[in-house]
Amino acid sequence: KAFRSSKFWTPKLKLRIGGQNVLFNWCDGTTTDSKVVANITGAVGRQATVVSYTSTPQTIKRPLPLNTVALLRSCSSALGMSPKGAMMIAEHLYTGGYISYPRTETTRYDDTFDILEVLSAHSRHPMWGRTVSVLYREHSQIRGRPVQRGTDRGDHPPITPTYCATREMFQKNKEWRVYEYVARHFFASLMPDIAYTEHKHIVKAGEHQFELVWHSIEDRGFLYSMPWKAKDYKLNEQFQQAPKELTRQGAAVSIQDVVLEEEWTKPPEYLREADLISLMDKYGIGTDASIPMHIQTNVDRGYCMVCGPSEDEYSGAPGPRIFDGKGKGKGKGKGGKDAQQPRPSSRHMVPTGLGLAVCEGMRSILPEMVDSKLRASMEAQMKQIADGLMDKDPVMKQNLDLYSEKFKYFLQNISTMQ
Repeated sequence: KAFRSSKFWTPKLKLRIGGQNVLFNWCDGTTTDSKVVANITGAVGRQATVVSYTSTPQTIKRPLPLNTVALLRSCSSALGMSPKGAMMIAEHLYTGGYISYPRTETTRYDDTFDILEVLSAHSRHPMWGRTVSVLYREHSQIRGRPVQRGTDRGDHPPITPTYCATREMFQKNKEWRVYEYVARHFFASLMPDIAYTEHKHIVKAGEHQFELVWHSIEDRGFLYSMPWKAKDYKLNEQFQQAPKELTRQGAAVSIQDVVLEEEWTKPPEYLREADLISLMDKYGIGTDASIPMHIQTNVDRGYCMVCGPSEDEYSGAPGPRIFDGKGKGKGKGKGGKDAQQPRPSSRHMVPTGLGLAVCEGMRSILPEMVDSKLRASMEAQMKQIADGLMDKDPVMKQNLDLYSEKFKYFLQNISTMQ
């Protein structure tokens, strides 16, 4: 609400490289100072000088075996599904025999898990069979025992496909999309890391430096199973090899133009649902089993709503509201709130006036009630009960007494909220 938009510029240098125009970014990024912009345009001559060229090997680690939080996060960000809806579909796939039990915190395959058996079953799949066949041959050489990563939480194994299914076996598209994601994530977790080289060229024009960063990929690794991830990693495969004129320090390069991209700062988007899931997991608010219900309860009670990205990126207004599942009473059917909506590019949690009022009221009377540490402490105690380190009865009594005292105090001071 306090956001105020301001103008800024992104200076770029257009150079002629190998018969094509290439944009170099100003090393200082952006500026809000019009005098700096005038200085850049005035100082740039007709040629730029190569200052340096570096190439640095990089890797992107393959994903860990899939647990519940990672599945919920991906279903929200990549598939546009609510956490509650995603869990309902995952549980249906489990009872149907398509995937393993979907409620788990573990991200490490057990040593007894037969990886080769699963790969063999999928080696003739019409969509990913060819990729899996290569993966099967590679893992046969190491007897299906890849280098292990991740953590065994002692609950259930990571989520994996248990049956080789095709699109035609599912009546609902959402079920197929969740199954496909589980399968592709499983294959990706067994593939090599992405190996690439980051190339950086820096040139100087006047007193200002500009840079070009691009990438050459040596091993696409798990991208063969999850090709959409390339966009997330922002890998720029602009050249197959470094242009010679950009590798010689002191070499002169012809300047075609100075490009000044004028923009206005944009307010931050509302918190993405996928990021909320990650934060709840990080701070111990709920478990893999309860996180979807906590989010849904806040929506059902009107404390917040789920919306798509803002349609006016400069206004800060939330995007169209997203209605998940079936509602009650009016609004069903064609044109109603439960009519089929196009899948948004992202899902955002937007607090309502009621939600903000409740939060501020609680903060003014009992600030610890809106602090994640209180809930995280109780969740940690429940985990210790499950691990046999604490007894249930004293923990229950301690927490019931604690919340009873706080509730009484809140009632005594509720008038201060008015």
